Amino acid sequence: MNLIVYLTPGWKEQWGGALGLWAHDQAANGPGALVKQVACRFNQAILFDTSQSSWHGLPEPLTCPAGVTRNSVAVYYVCRPRQGASERGKALFHPHGDQANDPAVLELIRLRSQVGSAAAVYRDKKE
Repeated sequence: MNLIVYLTPGWKEQWGGALGLWAHDQAANGPGALVKQVACRFNQAILFDTSQSSWHGLPEPLTCPAGVTRNSVAVYYVCRPRQGASERGKALFHPHGDQANDPAVLELIRLRSQVGSAAAVYRDKKE
């Protein structure tokens, strides 16, 4: 399970930042239709399943002013996998617009979703 709490007071919906949840397209083994958008509202919590087919991300790019950030905290609950469950242990993100055709973005999503490679795709705060 994934719990996200939005932490930016005064966030405007027109800046984007909604959480998008997509159906799983069995034939393509990827994201299908956008099913739900949840607006980024201060102190709002969203709880959703993060399974092999729980595609989520930003449906639209952020358009907030310079110096404004979309802040949130995410907490995960992980249990022992059921018999025959997938080895993938990280969340799946949906590429936005042109990102769906960008090999570098698709590779980043793939690396981010694998337990063994996820840590390598994050920047160190010292950089």
